[in-house]
Amino acid sequence: MINTPTIVILLLGIIVNGQEDVEGYGNRGRGSCQDQRGLQFSYLQRTVEFPNAETCGKQECERFANSESYRGFEYSVANRCTCLFDIDDVPVVPNDAEDGKQKYISKPDGGQGPVMGTSGTPGAYCYSFGVSNKPCVTLKLCA
Repeated sequence: MINTPTIVILLLGIIVNGQEDVEGYGNRGRGSCQDQRGLQFSYLQRTVEFPNAETCGKQECERFANSESYRGFEYSVANRCTCLFDIDDVPVVPNDAEDGKQKYISKPDGGQGPVMGTSGTPGAYCYSFGVSNKPCVTLKLCA
C-alpha cells in the first residue's frame, strides 16, 4: 500500500521533470529548440491552446511531416503549440478567420537543419521530429 507522502513525492517528481514523451519525437527538454549554431527555428503557431504536447505534435504539427524543412515543435507552459521549420521555409497556411483574428502567427528565424540543442530557458519544451528520445543539455549539442 502506498501512503500519502509517497504519492505527493511521486506526483511532484512528474511535474518537476517536465513534459511527457510524444511518439515519433525526441523530447529534448526545457527551452526553445536550436540548431547546431544555437539559432532558433522559424515557426508557425496557431492562436488556440492545446491540452498537451501529444495533441500539439500529433494533431497539429505532424501534418507538416512531409515537408523537408519541418524540424519538430515546442509546447509551452501557456499550452501553445509552435511548429518549427528551417529558415525561410515555413509553409503557407490559410489565415482568414471570420472573426478578424489571425488563426496563425508566423515568425522567421535563422535555424537550419536538425535540432541540436535547447536554450534551456523555462516556458517551453522542445521536441525534435523523428529523433531518439535523448534529452539535450542546455547550450550543448544533443547526441
